[in-house]
Amino acid sequence: MPLILFFLLTVSYTGYSQSIYSQNKYGDKLFFVKDYTLQKENRYGEKLLFWDGRAIHEGNRYGDQIYFIEGNTVKRKDRYGEKIYFFDEYTIRAKDRYGDKLYFLDGKVLRLKNRYGDPIYFFEGIPDRWVLIAAIHFL
Repeated sequence: MPLILFFLLTVSYTGYSQSIYSQNKYGDKLFFVKDYTLQKENRYGEKLLFWDGRAIHEGNRYGDQIYFIEGNTVKRKDRYGEKIYFFDEYTIRAKDRYGDKLYFLDGKVLRLKNRYGDPIYFFEGIPDRWVLIAAIHFL
């Protein structure tokens, strides 16, 4: 127990950040993820979306709620909203597990429909679910 406490007190926590490019790693820089905020182009860009742990808000934590993520399901506005997306491992489907395939996460590349689809976005790191939904929001 003391070892765990020592480890937790001495380890510095670093923020999570990455850039999102169009199509591949040489594409245009479109978005920047800094902690729980999606910003335009770089770390000094306009704040577009904010993730509070369950929902995605416009601008900052006090903005209008756009999406609600519950398990593998993404709903519009809140937990009673219309189902929009469903995460099926690396595939993002429409509405539920039997819905049409919309997007496929191939490592750091988000593609249309399946692994052979056209690339849409390139992420510097493996993206969280909220980052995928936030990026798809701007398609």
